[in-house]
Amino acid sequence: MPIEVVCESCFCTYRVKDDRLGKRIRCKECGEAILVEREDARGGALPPASRSRSAARRQTRKKPSGPGPGVWIGVGVGGLLVVGLVIFGAISFLSNGDEGGQVAGGGAQSSDDPAAAVPGGWSVQADASQDSASLSGDPAVEISILAGASMDWAVYPETSNAFVALGSNFRNEDVREVWDLRSGRKVGAISTDVGAQRGVLSPDGLHFVAMAKSKDVLLVFDVKAGKQVGEIKIPSATVSPVMRFAGPNRLVTLQRKEPLGVWSIPEGQREQSIELTKLFQINSLAVSPGGRFAAAVVNDDDSNKSVLRIYDLDAGKLAGGISLQSYAEATNLMCESLAFSPDGSELAGVLKTYADGGKQWLVGWDMKSGKPAFEHDVATDLQTKAVSGTNSSPHVRWFPDGKWLLLFGRYIFDREVGGPIWRVPDDKELTGEATNVAGNNQVLVVSGPHKKRRVHTITLPRDEIAASSAAVSAGGLAEDAGLPAITTADFSGVKTVELSDAPVPWEVEADPPPPAKGPFLETPLAVDAAADSIGSVLLSSPESARAIVAQDRFADQSIVASYELAEGSEPQSFEITFGTEVLALSPDGTRLLTRAKQSPGRLDVWSVPDGEHVLGWRPHQQEKEAMAKVVAARFVDATHVLTLSAGRKLTLWELPSCRAVYRIENVAQSSVPSPYSLQMTRVLSLRDAYQPGSASSTARAGDSDPVQPHPSPGLPAISPNGRTIALLYAGRMTFLDSLSGDVRGSVSVAGCRGSDAARRRGFGFDQSRRRQDHRRVSIASLRKLVALVEREYAATR
Repeated sequence: MPIEVVCESCFCTYRVKDDRLGKRIRCKECGEAILVEREDARGGALPPASRSRSAARRQTRKKPSGPGPGVWIGVGVGGLLVVGLVIFGAISFLSNGDEGGQVAGGGAQSSDDPAAAVPGGWSVQADASQDSASLSGDPAVEISILAGASMDWAVYPETSNAFVALGSNFRNEDVREVWDLRSGRKVGAISTDVGAQRGVLSPDGLHFVAMAKSKDVLLVFDVKAGKQVGEIKIPSATVSPVMRFAGPNRLVTLQRKEPLGVWSIPEGQREQSIELTKLFQINSLAVSPGGRFAAAVVNDDDSNKSVLRIYDLDAGKLAGGISLQSYAEATNLMCESLAFSPDGSELAGVLKTYADGGKQWLVGWDMKSGKPAFEHDVATDLQTKAVSGTNSSPHVRWFPDGKWLLLFGRYIFDREVGGPIWRVPDDKELTGEATNVAGNNQVLVVSGPHKKRRVHTITLPRDEIAASSAAVSAGGLAEDAGLPAITTADFSGVKTVELSDAPVPWEVEADPPPPAKGPFLETPLAVDAAADSIGSVLLSSPESARAIVAQDRFADQSIVASYELAEGSEPQSFEITFGTEVLALSPDGTRLLTRAKQSPGRLDVWSVPDGEHVLGWRPHQQEKEAMAKVVAARFVDATHVLTLSAGRKLTLWELPSCRAVYRIENVAQSSVPSPYSLQMTRVLSLRDAYQPGSASSTARAGDSDPVQPHPSPGLPAISPNGRTIALLYAGRMTFLDSLSGDVRGSVSVAGCRGSDAARRRGFGFDQSRRRQDHRRVSIASLRKLVALVEREYAATR
């Protein structure tokens, strides 16, 4: 009999076969894992809780790829559940006051007096753990998870790395074992049936708490004795409360429509009940290592502004608040994880908004003053790239010395410089189970085939990470470690050029090249290189008469030879000691532009002929990683370079400052051949080689001859002296001043762009346009206002 299940994250409903009972399926809309269980087991119409840390996940809209309505949950008049529309994804949000010292973020102003955030001022302080239970040194940990467990789960204490609970209690016969990672010994085991509940483990590894299947009580277990020793009555709910241990003998719970609860363990007696606000982000709950303070992102009842609030659990009252308005307005801001540093002196969190195309930050605050401690941009797609499938790791974890943080269970960020500066290596057996920090030199991961999984340590390459940190500090990425120094791209004052399909007054002038240096290549020059090693041959302007032969088809080096065409002298060569693709030679022949093979978002400039490194930079680092790749780049003159990103942004750069002068978006005037097209070309070439009389070989005589591919396809044509560029946009060939981006004229064209180029003398411009039945060549004369001559001829293929 089919079973109907509901996604807890986006509320999509599915009907699945009953043979999937007890297993998980993936939501097709939001990607969340859904546990398949029957209606009576769920105890209500709302979706089941698949794990405690995601019990109140934000309710993302059905298509999470952009802004949209979502769900807010809170307490309304008469205690009714209030469902309101929010923007940019839904979240299980619940709020805090508008009175807050603003945190600096994205250029926002920070308050000089965080004490003004709440009545009574800022009364938060560092709260370190009094218990020294933590891994020391670099022990080699490897513990197998029981093969008979229904789930291969790993549950770590919130504020300790010395213990772990492995397995699950999905069925009565399941056993969840708790291990002391310092000694490698088992503390105890729990045999019970709490269904799909991950539960929480105390920092001393002695108590475990999970919600019962009845959904109205929390069960407290003594790990050593292996039995239940207490219980906590809670309002009945389909979704488990978010739970955090505040020290070894106190539990903090946060539940929808309920105040923050503080309970004694193992007795289960309520110590405090702290009212929050109507709207709060339930998964943002964090507790300090010493157990005195709890933190959560909430929304103020009156102003609806996002606020980070700190609560004193001993006194049962608010201790401080910090406004988050500088990051995003009200419901646009999301925070699913906060974490106190091991000494309790700082609090860190990952904040995210879908506004303005989406932004994400790693932010830290000083707990003594309430002021910002650090802030770093985080790529918005980093979490989805961290783990394929369900990621059970918290968004942020601290390393013991407080210098590094682990994001999404995979990426290390440096507190001072940002990151990522290192990634946990990919492993086909690495699971999405929670990754934890084992020490300053190790992380704990879960890997192995199903039913044979184990938790074990991975030792960190600290020297490599330190080099990556230095590269990031210099404005680059982790992969820039070991490469020449990099310059940070400067976008201050960049001009955005808006193009249109409307006619523009013609102000284009002829731009002839400077006179040639003299006769050259009177005697052919021998090239001492294997043909299959040469990636490109580049020429400077006739005035400088220099040629470059680049042997850049090697993975880890490039050899560049410089030839003086007028003098006919012996070539001068230099070596680039990492894998590069040679893209362009400056018109005066003094600068060479290369793209790093292993990191195609990076460009480097070298002096010619001596081969000295001039500068390196990442022109499109602000874009998402997939869009930051440089697909094409070319010199306009020795101090200006045009780049085109995979995100279709054309930018002019001033060197050596690496300052962006202007930018044109949505540039798509030509396409690179698809892998399929290239493969078919190779197949046909092979066939022609074995069947010389075939139809294709006859129709395309000479097509199989090796031809150098254009190193930078898609860039505008540049006039001989670099004054004008020509760009196809919205059915018009638009001519712009190359250094300012000012539009000088445009010509209406038809058909898809094939190729184009300025005429050698600078007085004309030629372009081919592809059609199904013929090719049309347009010639625009730059001497007159607008003179367009068209020639047509039959297609040859």
